[in-house]
Amino acid sequence: FPSSIRLHLLTSLAALLLSVRSTGSLSVGADHARPLRIGVVGGGASGMFAGACAAAALGARPSATVTVLESSPGVLRKVLLSGGGRCNVLHDTTKPLSTILGGYPRGEKELRGTYARRFGPDDAKQWFETRGVALKTEADGRMFPVTDDSSTIADCIRRAAEEAGAGVRTGARVATVAATADDRGTRGPPFAVRFGGDDEVRTFDCLVLATGSARAGHA
Repeated sequence: FPSSIRLHLLTSLAALLLSVRSTGSLSVGADHARPLRIGVVGGGASGMFAGACAAAALGARPSATVTVLESSPGVLRKVLLSGGGRCNVLHDTTKPLSTILGGYPRGEKELRGTYARRFGPDDAKQWFETRGVALKTEADGRMFPVTDDSSTIADCIRRAAEEAGAGVRTGARVATVAATADDRGTRGPPFAVRFGGDDEVRTFDCLVLATGSARAGHA
């Protein structure tokens, strides 16, 4: 089965973000006059995909912004290295769901509901193909872009985020995330993000943690 599990784990975020498409908006309270700010911590496959989906879902709301925060100099770097530089993006989507999930002993339970009800292997395959990425299935079930070049997958995700209007900020190491408080009782953005190396703080109404296996993201 593919070693690039992060591209499969993006579906857990897609379950939340793609469900927005049915209503065209995210529910963050009754104050729609105030700009809506969404932050995504992590610029890997999951984070960039989440940013793309959130921005696409909120496209009709001009005051909404989506920003992907990545600590390294560039996004999607591990995608470029996955599959020996070819990016084994999926596993044979014609196989039963139970067979596909069986390849993820550490995430089978978490993925089952998402794959069955929200965004399954066929949805992921269609997502790439509708954006011009042709995929092939090899004898062992691994699926690659026909170009055999991982940049094909990385470019597709990056382009989807850009076209949807998601912003990307690299070199932005998140040091802490804290709940904000307002003594006056008025509603404000609930998340305060402080960046490492300086005292800069930005606030967000919604925050998606797409930090992969980074220990800080699970603290």
